[in-house]
Amino acid sequence: MTQPSIHHTTVYREAGRFAGWPANFGMWAWGDEIVVVFTEGRFENRLRGHKADPSVPFRNLQGRSLDGGENWSIEPFNGPTPKNRALASDAHVIPELGIGSPFEGENPPQPLSDPIDFTDPETVVMLIHTTHAHSPGRVHSWFHLSRDLCRSWQGPFSLRGLRPIIEPASRTDVVPLTPNQALRNHAVLGASREWS
Repeated sequence: MTQPSIHHTTVYREAGRFAGWPANFGMWAWGDEIVVVFTEGRFENRLRGHKADPSVPFRNLQGRSLDGGENWSIEPFNGPTPKNRALASDAHVIPELGIGSPFEGENPPQPLSDPIDFTDPETVVMLIHTTHAHSPGRVHSWFHLSRDLCRSWQGPFSLRGLRPIIEPASRTDVVPLTPNQALRNHAVLGASREWS
């Protein structure tokens, strides 16, 4: 039996720009259609570690392929974000450019009014969190929802009712189990309680 070969393609590359952290957001596939969300900022080679200039605002983009990953188009992430700032970048920007507490300022996470059907093939859930680098003692988490293959995003929505009561600081890892339940990081979540 012949093993499939690995084929590398470029999703995004632009001179003077930094792109990264797709694992903080998610990647979804529907046959040959693939979407990945990532962060983009200004490249700064003199820095150690991540080569992203922390004094320049980041933005969220998404790549979409319609041919199984061979070719990619870049789209803006069109969902509202807390304080209109880049998602999951607090650890990599100066505090004035981060989100900090998403519950202060514009677009705070709100309760979800419509239940999620986790088995709907066009619905995806993207978990988001701030890091504790610029907000010591508290990691804030929320989620965004797309019901149309990531063409539009709703949110941010608050996470409530988790047992035990925690603020999960994890990346997107949601596996549908039933229309009302999903597996997230090895914990079963019920749509009527936890995702509201």
